[in-house]
Amino acid sequence: MLESKYIEISDTLRKHGLQVTSQRILIYDYLVHTTEHPTAQQVFEDVSRFLPGISKATVYNTLETLSSHGLIQKVNPQSGVTRYDGNTMLHSHLICTHCHRIVDCFGRFVEEESVPEGIWDGFKIERTCLIFYGICGECQHRLFSNRGENKRSRRKGRGEQVTPFEESREKVDAWLTVRADG
Repeated sequence: MLESKYIEISDTLRKHGLQVTSQRILIYDYLVHTTEHPTAQQVFEDVSRFLPGISKATVYNTLETLSSHGLIQKVNPQSGVTRYDGNTMLHSHLICTHCHRIVDCFGRFVEEESVPEGIWDGFKIERTCLIFYGICGECQHRLFSNRGENKRSRRKGRGEQVTPFEESREKVDAWLTVRADG
């Protein structure tokens, strides 16, 4: 199971012209297995529990690399803090303007196979990003049911900690070493 999982991730990285490293494997694995849309800081905090020596710079650089190669998506909500999405399938996002939670939304809201004539001659769409902003049900309830209380909404705490990768950096490094030698 572990071997097939990391072989698949390694093959994906190679197909996109990337060198395979344990940091890239674990960060990519983390992102494709979470439904949250973590910030770089949140990725760093979660991944550093399994890779204690990893630096923030490595996490930020890896996120940029994975994004620029189309393996993950950047979600830039109104709050200005970039979030990351490991799901690259065509989908939209619902963003609560109070708690800043982001939820994936699958459906056919916009079909963009071509740009209308005259806008940009020859423009070919590579991907779309449709974001819906509003107030989630939980925040609405909190805001409108407590009219006499403080109406300021605090950012929701992160949900359950997601730890999709099963192994430490040492085990992934050992697997990569055996794989490279074999």
